[in-house]
Parts: sequence; C-alpha cells; structure tokens
Amino acid sequence: MDSCVFCNIRDGHAPAKFMTSHPDWFAIEPLNPHAPGHTLFIPKSHVTHAGQSPRIAGSLFEAAAMYASNFPAFNLLTSAGEAATQTVGHLHIHVIPRGPDDGLPADWPWMRPEKSGDHPHAQAVDAYLRNGGITPENLRYAATHESLSRHWIFDLLMGLADTLEEADK
Repeated sequence: MDSCVFCNIRDGHAPAKFMTSHPDWFAIEPLNPHAPGHTLFIPKSHVTHAGQSPRIAGSLFEAAAMYASNFPAFNLLTSAGEAATQTVGHLHIHVIPRGPDDGLPADWPWMRPEKSGDHPHAQAVDAYLRNGGITPENLRYAATHESLSRHWIFDLLMGLADTLEEADK
C-alpha cells in the first residue's frame, strides 16, 4: 500500500465518499467538510503540488471551477508546501461553497494592509524594492510575461508597480 492517502483512495485501499470521477481526476468529500458542498478535487496522477505540473493543475482547476460555478459564492483553495499549510503531499483543490453566515472567516487575514508588515518576508521585500532592485517597469513586464500572467502574481506585481510609482511622485 502507498503512503499517500489520496493514492490509496484512488486505488481503493482507503475509504472515501466519492462525489464524481473522471479519467484524470476524482472528487471526494473531505473527512471534515467546512461547509455543505465542500469537495476535494484530486488528480489521479501523483503530483505533489500545482507547481510540479501546471498542466495537471490547470485541468484540475478547470474541473473544480466548473463544479464551483454551481454555487453563488465559493473559495477554490490549494497549497504548495508545509509553510503554505499543505498537509497531504498530493495536489488537491478544495471547493468550499460560501454563504453570508457560514461561520467561516470572511477574509484572508494575512492580506489585510495593516498585517502586511508582519509577514516574515515583508521587510526584506520592501528593502529590496526600495533600493532599486525592481522598477515599476520591470514589475509590469513580469506581470504581463506569459508564464506569470495566468497566476495570482499578476495582481500582486501590478499592485506593487502602482505603489512604487505613487511613492516616487
């Protein structure tokens, strides 16, 4: 038996409540769902995280997003690495339907402006940016580069570019 719980579920060696299946992936209800409809989308290939195979991750996100579109509000979540809260070393995407009074946090606390300075890398990034390591033009180029423009980093880089331009005025 494999040590990966999701591979064991895929192979029928561990129990799970299957929601649907596809030749490339399957969807199960998590052991402790955070909301009604909370579902995990998991590739059948053992892929550790989205960065290991962007092609598989993209296909999996497409399937998860199609399911999520059945809900008026939802979160699509995945993690890569222990520091990012990944607890199972096999790519999986949480689809968590949301509602106004679902009891789940309404925001991402680490993204609040008043908390940004508390991030362990915030001071180093700020010093690098302020010492000319990256210009607004370079940030915009990186944000629109084909390999980056499809990711969340696009918004981050564009925001940084705007912030730097404002600071230089």
